[in-house]
Formats: sequence, structure tokens, C-alpha cells
Amino acid sequence: MTRFRPECGAPPILKLHFDSDPGSVEGTIFLVTSSLWPRAPVGAEIGTIEIVLAEVINNIAEHAYGGACDGMIGLSIWKSDAGIWVEFSDRGAPMPNGLVPAGNPQDLSGERADLPEGGFGWHLIRSLTTDLTYERHQNQNRLCFHIALG
Repeated sequence: MTRFRPECGAPPILKLHFDSDPGSVEGTIFLVTSSLWPRAPVGAEIGTIEIVLAEVINNIAEHAYGGACDGMIGLSIWKSDAGIWVEFSDRGAPMPNGLVPAGNPQDLSGERADLPEGGFGWHLIRSLTTDLTYERHQNQNRLCFHIALG
């Protein structure tokens, strides 16, 4: 795997550690999007950032920590001319088979009542990011990606 490196080794513009409980998750998403708003050239891109962060954070809380509210999540964000680099870290369970899920689109051709309620997250994450990498090292998960802006 290619090692994630923000441009020029610059310090992150935002670095947070927060619990996996629903209140902390919601507050963190709000904090990040409101902090990035002045830095993003187009408001619609904040929506993209919010969707990706919410999906990743909820996956960590629900799957890596199994819904436990006391799991610690690390988040660092770097700004570049082309967008933002994001790094998540946690000490929850590893990804299945040590790989990021494929994120194949769901089949939506059935009756409305039979449509799936979940399974859309990794498709959204993969569709809205580039340079997605995952590694597990010394009981820590690390997920990194880039979101293009502008």
C-alpha cells in the first residue's frame, strides 16, 4: 500500500479526537463542516465533505466499535490546492478481510417496500473520494482519502 502523505508534510488544519457516542459524532461533523466552510470555494462541496465524514464516522462507531459509545476516533484534515486530505484512526475491529468494502451499488429495481435500508455508505464514500487507503497496524485502523474541491 502506498503510504498516505499530505502535501509537503504540513500540519493538519484540523485535528480532533472524539468518542464514538452519537452526540460526539454529530457535534464533530458540525464542527468540521463549519470550520471548513470559509476554506471551501463552493458551498456544495461542504455537503460532499459532510456526507463522506458522516458515513465514515458512523461506520467506525457502528462496525469498528460495535455501537459502543466509548471508542476513541481520531480525525485529521489537511488542505491542499486541489482539495482536502482526510485521515481517520481508531482502535476498533479491523475491516473485514483487512480491506475496504467494495461499495457496489445496491439493486433498486424491486418494490419500494423491499428496497434495502443500508449498504449505500461505501458506494458513496468511494464515489466521492480518491486515493482511498486503509491499513491496520498495531491494533489501530487508519483510513485516508482525498476529497477534491473546486
